[in-house]
Amino acid sequence: MDIIETMSHGDFEKYLRKTRNTICGRHPISVLLAAINEIMPTIREKGDKIQLKFVKYAQSNHAKDFTDSS
Repeated sequence: MDIIETMSHGDFEKYLRKTRNTICGRHPISVLLAAINEIMPTIREKGDKIQLKFVKYAQSNHAKDFTDSS
């Protein structure tokens, strides 16, 4: 979640490759981050700032080991 909040598409993709984590919604998250990265230069040019923060997080089940899923 910390990596997603940085809005770095590249870092998110590296995390997925390194951990092989199968995050539910990873594809839409990746598209969102890629879109943000695409428009970021325009946002900075205008002097605007954007921030991405999670306001709520829930799991259907707590994973207790690497073979568990939630």
